[in-house]
Amino acid sequence: MDAMQKPEGGRATVKVTVRYAAAKKPFTQDAAGTEPLSTLKQAVLDEFGLTEGASVEGGVASYKLYYGRDELTDLTRTVGDVTGHAAALELKLSQVLTQGMQPVGGRIITPTTAAR
Repeated sequence: MDAMQKPEGGRATVKVTVRYAAAKKPFTQDAAGTEPLSTLKQAVLDEFGLTEGASVEGGVASYKLYYGRDELTDLTRTVGDVTGHAAALELKLSQVLTQGMQPVGGRIITPTTAAR
């Protein structure tokens, strides 16, 4: 048995690389196969100095992880769920800016609702 494989067949650790267009260098980390994607995403955001939520431009910034062309929407999945038996995982981080929305008191206020 490979030293990096768990007995049930999944990898114990996976070399993760996340590329972000605005960053000079990619994020790299050896992640546990059991690590939730939500934990990985937060580590990536921290490394790139990014935060989700209201932006200084007046919109709302959010970030999405992609595996190839597929958006990883279920962040409760683990790194091992995505990679299977692969030793490495290459992801992309994409920024999504929603203009004209500002959180106010826990609610999102759009220009339409603000006029009411």
